[in-house]
Amino acid sequence: MIIESIRRNISDMLFLLGDERRKLPFILATFLVVSLLDLVGVGLVGSYIALFTQPIGSGNLSFLQPIFSRFGNLGEDRDAAMVFLGLILVAVFVLKAIVGLFVQRIIFRFCFKRMAYLRTSAIEAIQRMPYSNFLQRNSSEYVQTVINYVGQYTGSLRYTLTLISDGTVAIVLFILLSWVSGFALALVIAIGVVMIVGYDKVFRYKISRAGRTLNIGNELTIRGIQEGAAGFKEIRILGQESYFLDQVRRGSWLVANSNNLILLIQAIPRYMVEVAIISFVVSVVAIMVLQGQSIESTYPVIGMLAVALLRLAPITNLIMTAISSLRSNRPGIKLLRKEFDYLGSMPTHENFDLTTNGSPFESLELKNVSFTYDNSPFPALHNITMSIVAGESVGLVGSSGSGKTTLVDVILGLLVNTSGELFYNRNPLSEGLPSWRRNVAYLPQEVFMIDDSFRNNISFGAANSDLDNERLEKALMQSQLSDLVSELPDGIDTQLGEQGIRLSGGQRQRVALARAFYHQREVLVLDEATSALDTDTEREIVQEMQRLKGNVTMIVIAHRLSTLQHCDRIYKLKRGEIVEVGSYRDMISNQE
Repeated sequence: MIIESIRRNISDMLFLLGDERRKLPFILATFLVVSLLDLVGVGLVGSYIALFTQPIGSGNLSFLQPIFSRFGNLGEDRDAAMVFLGLILVAVFVLKAIVGLFVQRIIFRFCFKRMAYLRTSAIEAIQRMPYSNFLQRNSSEYVQTVINYVGQYTGSLRYTLTLISDGTVAIVLFILLSWVSGFALALVIAIGVVMIVGYDKVFRYKISRAGRTLNIGNELTIRGIQEGAAGFKEIRILGQESYFLDQVRRGSWLVANSNNLILLIQAIPRYMVEVAIISFVVSVVAIMVLQGQSIESTYPVIGMLAVALLRLAPITNLIMTAISSLRSNRPGIKLLRKEFDYLGSMPTHENFDLTTNGSPFESLELKNVSFTYDNSPFPALHNITMSIVAGESVGLVGSSGSGKTTLVDVILGLLVNTSGELFYNRNPLSEGLPSWRRNVAYLPQEVFMIDDSFRNNISFGAANSDLDNERLEKALMQSQLSDLVSELPDGIDTQLGEQGIRLSGGQRQRVALARAFYHQREVLVLDEATSALDTDTEREIVQEMQRLKGNVTMIVIAHRLSTLQHCDRIYKLKRGEIVEVGSYRDMISNQE
């Protein structure tokens, strides 16, 4: 079971390593260097101790005679030989420490670079996934994948590489022990196997269950925090803080209890190893004495065994800790691989270059367009036929659930129509989608704002080096924000807060307009852009639409007809179908 568990983890980790697997031979080679230095260091300790009790030319120290003979009378002067060998011993251990730290740096750098890459890749894959797939998941799941699952993978990768590194050292030390005492080697292996197998057998199910519970608790906590922060005002007014607090509390306690159990289980090996070392040393000394060996003759062997065990103790501890860590992280790593399999298998949104200008917008036409959501028995849109020409203002009106927002998502190319055809500048939209995206801006009811300055909320993604200040000033004037910005202490660099909390609803809408103007978009899609505003602010935005009429093309979604009075043509939707087309006057007359 241990081998199979490790094999599955290694398989998943190699999959998630991708091309970085090519670096593994180099990393493994550094592990071998550390192992050889360990072998030399431990072997010299035995020789150094033997100098106290044995002549330099004796059997155990005869290999040192040629070395000492190169340095004058060292072979005859024990004190000088001990100083000389002591200096070599210190130098070897210093070198081993330096190389060991270098290897640890390689491991940490390798693992954490991979963590950064996986998090970036996961976000990129999420951003490029089809919009319909994106809608099927909760945002807390994406956070869980990017933060927690990748973090668990990184920890397991680090443990595995460290395990291989120290495992190589252990093998070399086993070879040394076999040369010193076959009985000692057999006893070390027997004790180690019993501890590792027994530890895994007793705790494997508990640690796996704790790992799964940890993931559930993390997701509950993330979801509670996100929803509690997003709905702060509504939650406060309704007095429902306790609901979201309880969700975070449940998740936090699951995380706390799981971590408590995992860390407690991971602490057990340390004490097991201490007991095993003492038992081993006492057993070896007792057996050597019972065999009639003198106490003095056992010093070199015991010294060498002591140093070897001091080195093997943390390795054994690490092996057992690594097993528990791999088991607790196993559910997260499996889910992470599934996520990358899922994200890699689906069709992706093409990463268009939207920094260059496309062909000017001329027209958009829909012919018998229908759309059905996955797992829905009824179409959200049915046989939609409409057209929009440059400079026109077109309105979409209808009650909630009539299909307005779905229609806009299809028009924007976020959703792919189930049937029918869309044409951009008289060509299929699928062919002209990059050009269409360069020309259109989307202004929703709740404008998306980043926790940054006025400048960066308008330039929205443009690097400071690429910022066009002249275009920025023009966008502020077009959206009538110049006076507001000039009155602020920090001007264009004023921080707007999370989701633009320091601005009014109308001001946020004007920031969205300025963003569209800065990015030189010819078509504005306003999705219920005024429905959340007060009457006076809505009137200002409607007047702004009237001012822009003819200069830009507008597609305006609204519940109220009064918002669409400036439109050249209005389409009324009901249950996913266009039931009426006409001017504002026509619509008002039909209502009467």
